Amino acid sequence: MTIKLTRDKATKLKQAVEGILEKEEVSLHHVSKAVGLMVASFPGMQYGQLFYRRCDNHKNKVLIDAAGNYSSKTSLPDDCKRGLR
Repeated sequence: MTIKLTRDKATKLKQAVEGILEKEEVSLHHVSKAVGLMVASFPGMQYGQLFYRRCDNHKNKVLIDAAGNYSSKTSLPDDCKRGLR
């Protein structure tokens, strides 16, 4: 028995990640959405947990600094971008 992402879910995840990678600054809402999609897809992605952690940690740090405002903008660090790619 195998577990894998459906084509629709994989496409949705890819679009969310590409959407935050192509911008210099992105809102925490969009970063949270992409991270959430990654976490939700862990059962179907064998090594997914290895690549999302830096972005999640960055998002949490910026969210604390922004006093919980998900509309705040941030630029993603290079290590986060490498993990997403």
